[in-house]
Amino acid sequence: MTQPPEEPETLSSEIASQDDGDSFNKLIPPVSRGEQFRDALLRHLDHPFFQILGIVVIFLVIIDGAFFFFLLVGWHGMCQPRMDCEPRNWWYNASIQILNVLFTYMALVSMPWRSTHFLHITKASCPYRRNAVGHDLYGIPVTNDAWFHIPLPKRLGIILLLLLNCVTQFANQITRIVYHSFEQQNTVPGNIWTNVFFAASFVAAGMAGAWLAYEVHLLRRAHPGQFGPGPKEICYQMYDDYLARYFGERTHPEILDVQEENRARRNSIDPTRDPERRSILPVERTSMRMFAM
Repeated sequence: MTQPPEEPETLSSEIASQDDGDSFNKLIPPVSRGEQFRDALLRHLDHPFFQILGIVVIFLVIIDGAFFFFLLVGWHGMCQPRMDCEPRNWWYNASIQILNVLFTYMALVSMPWRSTHFLHITKASCPYRRNAVGHDLYGIPVTNDAWFHIPLPKRLGIILLLLLNCVTQFANQITRIVYHSFEQQNTVPGNIWTNVFFAASFVAAGMAGAWLAYEVHLLRRAHPGQFGPGPKEICYQMYDDYLARYFGERTHPEILDVQEENRARRNSIDPTRDPERRSILPVERTSMRMFAM
């Protein structure tokens, strides 16, 4: 297999700076059928339905996770002894099964997006596209997407953790099917297989999320205003939306202006998203899609 060129041809700086759909017609090499299929799949998974479903899944994870934790530590009044009785054991098993189904959904929906970036970072995509810092999946320079400005080694580390989360979660789901009852999951070997993969999946996702948030924080601090609103600005905007709805005024209108400008500029050169559809949440989509939201 031949190695990709050191400096593959891509859009000129003049073309890359244009925010129109014709830019992709001038890519060298042109957009392949494989890329068209990939983009269509990613656009489908970015539909508002999946965005809303992702939010619902996160909400259910929080609710069911709290219920599972209360049963785990015996904070309930169902029966005695609190750590091993019925119906506590039945509900304990049901809650962990539901939790695993939710995690498996997140792994399934996010895996195409994670895999796409793994291939891009490792120069394994076909056709090859430039993957230097500040260049998107097509090798086009992009200024306001924080993910593509994270250094490649760190980006690769985050992606590897996310892919490890997928693999271990799929394995965990299989073990939960094989050892589906409370008794099977609490005796050898069921308790080993289910707990090892559950912990590995949870830790991998948590480490990846924390690492990604830290890298984006460093970028926002180093380049204020370049990557759109951060968590603080989003809270300000939500408060402004409340004021605008009920009192007809805003205290931070500049935040909304920056967000609209960034969204318009990014969507016009992002074939993995439908430019006619808005994000459900006012946050950066590239990072959120890593977690099926």
